Amino acid sequence: MKNKSILVLSAFVTVFLLTIGIGVVTNVIAKNNQANVAPTVDVTAFIQREQAYQQMINEANQKIEQANQQITALMGSVTQESAQDTTSLYLFTADQASAIAQSIAGVTPKDIPIVVNFNGSPAFEVIYKHGNIYIDANTGTVLYNGLEKKSTYITSEQAIKIAKSYLNNNQVTAINFGTFNGSKVYVVIFSNGQSVYIDLTGKIVAVQMASQSSSSSEEPEDHESDDD
Repeated sequence: MKNKSILVLSAFVTVFLLTIGIGVVTNVIAKNNQANVAPTVDVTAFIQREQAYQQMINEANQKIEQANQQITALMGSVTQESAQDTTSLYLFTADQASAIAQSIAGVTPKDIPIVVNFNGSPAFEVIYKHGNIYIDANTGTVLYNGLEKKSTYITSEQAIKIAKSYLNNNQVTAINFGTFNGSKVYVVIFSNGQSVYIDLTGKIVAVQMASQSSSSSEEPEDHESDDD
């Protein structure tokens, strides 16, 4: 009887221990499964979010690129239309103006002529290194040639200064305007009877020395031969 009670008690203890052990093992396995599954779920969600963000960024970049292409195309069409409108307003074209300028300068202009307002008239401005040429946009007339060397004539005051410096004499009594060898000249007369003939560019062409007693009607000496 005693042995039977011991066996029953042992069986009960064994079953109790087995139940507790199974419960502990089951709990541990469940926790391990949760620990293993949870990170997998988080990584997957993170990857999905990153992929979604990357897709949004790519779509935004594509839209920006498309917008830039559209803007570039619009700017190109506007520029072409503006150029066509500008040239169609006038009878002459930029190419014709360039050809006219080339015939004058002997050199093709580097830049395409542009239309400007020249003294109230539309004109093509053809730019060169040493000056500009302006050509009427409707008639092709050369309104201004900046390549021409302007002839500058000296004044009577400048002629006097030149004569004084040449003779080293400040006693000028008169200055006349006359002709020498077919050219217009200033005749600067000094108190001692000397006269200096200066052309309109400031060049001394002749000098009449002071006359002696009976030589007051002497012809002026040619300055160039006098220098030889």
